[in-house]
Amino acid sequence: MSVKLAIIGGSFNPIHNGHLALADTVVKELGYDKVLFVPAFYPPHKELATIGVTNKDRLEMVKLAIMNNDAFQIETCEFDRQGVSYTIDTIDYLYKKYGTTSDKSVNDSSIYGKIGLVVGDDLVNGFSAWKKAKLLAKKTDIIIAQRIMKTDDFGSVNPLTQSISSCCNLNSETYPHVELKNAVLPISSAGIRASIHDDKAWRYLVSPSVYNYIKANNLYV
Repeated sequence: MSVKLAIIGGSFNPIHNGHLALADTVVKELGYDKVLFVPAFYPPHKELATIGVTNKDRLEMVKLAIMNNDAFQIETCEFDRQGVSYTIDTIDYLYKKYGTTSDKSVNDSSIYGKIGLVVGDDLVNGFSAWKKAKLLAKKTDIIIAQRIMKTDDFGSVNPLTQSISSCCNLNSETYPHVELKNAVLPISSAGIRASIHDDKAWRYLVSPSVYNYIKANNLYV
């Protein structure tokens, strides 16, 4: 059958359990058959931390983290292209690679409908500055995932009842989108790197295979 496909891009430096939980929610809550993890070769909107890790390491950690879930797959096209990693180029590549269909029963690997583009709510305010943002919105189904931890009037956080912040203004007419009600886990790649460097606890923020890889290769120290 054809495949309902979504992508999650990022530096994955390193990939952590928050990334995996988000992808699982996309599959379970929105009915996607496959989620592609797309490691950026060089992100256009932030500086890539390279101390204590190589590009090969980032790829290997993604492969290890997703190896036991058939709904997850790595896509290395941005590494193959090199240069600055623009999402619109990746979307065009994927449509060309797999083809598209409007018939879910087609017995091949073609993409059913539009590709789902998962975007964190921390990136929404700058989305209009992305390369060919309006065209990107036409070619994909934008999925806004919750990443910003929000507190209630009493300063408490419930990661299972978060809502997209009103400060994230993405015009619904220009950029149609759906909001994903995912759990917000207080995990970040930058925080993991800092914890490793400072010899603090981080083991259970990543999958066992990624933990073992980081330790075996002495990364981020």
